[in-house]
Amino acid sequence: MGNTISNNVAEVLVSKQKEMQTEMMKKQQDMQLRLGERQRRMMVTQMLAQQRETFWWLSGAYGTILTGVVAFAKVKGGVPKAVFGPLALYGVVVGYFWDMAYGTKMERINKMMNDILTKEKEEHWFAPLTPSDNDVVKIRKW
Repeated sequence: MGNTISNNVAEVLVSKQKEMQTEMMKKQQDMQLRLGERQRRMMVTQMLAQQRETFWWLSGAYGTILTGVVAFAKVKGGVPKAVFGPLALYGVVVGYFWDMAYGTKMERINKMMNDILTKEKEEHWFAPLTPSDNDVVKIRKW
């Protein structure tokens, strides 16, 4: 009789221990997901700051070059046509960095990323996200 009671107590303890381990694993997984999302956001923020710094450097250089071209045009009475091609190309580059730093490019990239991960049927080496796609949906709701 004592053996039966101790077996039942042992079974209850083992089941409680397994429940606690499962709960701890879920909590740990949740914390890892939150940490991963926080790290991703920090990386995106750092990249955005770098893009803004690059934009300011490029636009400063572009302004200096345009000032030089205008000064040359005033002194010489015109600008060689060969200058307009590189100026236009450089302007496109500055515009690209402006769009990345202050425009909607980051939102477009994020939308494309979500479309690739959720809507494309083919398997990529980087998808599906781990541990599960349901956890990713939970993260996006935070």
